[in-house]
Amino acid sequence: DNNKHTHAIHKQRAEVKSFLKMLPKYHAHMKRHSRRTLLTRICGIYTVKLLTKTTETTSTATTTVANNSGDMVSSGEGKQQAEKEEEGTEQTFLVMNSVFPAEGSQFISERYDLKGSTVGRECS
Repeated sequence: DNNKHTHAIHKQRAEVKSFLKMLPKYHAHMKRHSRRTLLTRICGIYTVKLLTKTTETTSTATTTVANNSGDMVSSGEGKQQAEKEEEGTEQTFLVMNSVFPAEGSQFISERYDLKGSTVGRECS
């Protein structure tokens, strides 16, 4: 049920960069006005990097050598596997308190997300 969410998560890169620019002023405002502000409280900015593991298989050749006793010793062809970590995708998340408290959300029939972007948004 969407009415029970208490946090919103945004992962638009431009939004995170924009917030980081204004972070010093935002922090000063939140510190000064504490509970008497209508600004959304930012809980944190987190970056998660998803790494992928690949397995690399290499073949070894047969070699024949003489040991200290003069005997010929062969090592047969084989395969070696090595795990290798590669960089994957990176996601940055901006976590903020929901503007609508969970206990009051049951009375809200419509919600609008107004952050300035008009892409993919409609209203009637």
